[in-house]
Amino acid sequence: RFFKSMLNIIKRTLKEAFNNFLRNGWLTFATSSVLMLSLYTISILLLIMLASNILIKNVQDKANISVYFKQDVAEETIFNIQKEIEKNDLVQTVSYISKEQALEDFKKNNANEEIILKSIEQIGENPLLSSLVVKAYDPNRYQAVYEYLNAASFNSEISRINYVKNKNIIDTLNVLISKIKKVGLGIILLLTVISILITFNSIRITIYNRHEE
Repeated sequence: RFFKSMLNIIKRTLKEAFNNFLRNGWLTFATSSVLMLSLYTISILLLIMLASNILIKNVQDKANISVYFKQDVAEETIFNIQKEIEKNDLVQTVSYISKEQALEDFKKNNANEEIILKSIEQIGENPLLSSLVVKAYDPNRYQAVYEYLNAASFNSEISRINYVKNKNIIDTLNVLISKIKKVGLGIILLLTVISILITFNSIRITIYNRHEE
């Protein structure tokens, strides 16, 4: 008897819902369409933010500070400096690039530039410097890493630090990350509020239309 009663209630509910759809067809269609469009837009925005985060992550992985050493600095000295830099809490990784590796990479990157390759051959010796590529855990802390390298005890062994060129790229990246997150979250919040307001207004209109019943 209980199940029969529940079945009757479900039937009446479905019948009443179907009749309400017919009575308020345009209102139902408009409300459903707006809600579907809002949910669709929110889903697209979430996918865009996810794709943007993946793209930004890839760009972040390429951000670094290159520390070039003087020609007469021994490889063993550079290895010791590498170990010292790795002790810094701001630093994620430190990679060593020898002069030979730098020259090989340079030739690969300029394989189609015959003039540049011939110029290297005419020099007769490797003009490139050994370097350490330093990556930070947080892109916002590269300035602190740069200041640490400038003040380090081994600074006299350094020829130059390639950070000023990368600074604008890193700063632009950080601003871009912040803007994408703020705009995306703002639009999602706005659409969510609009959807809630439309739902409540639709319910109020329906109640008003049926107030006599």
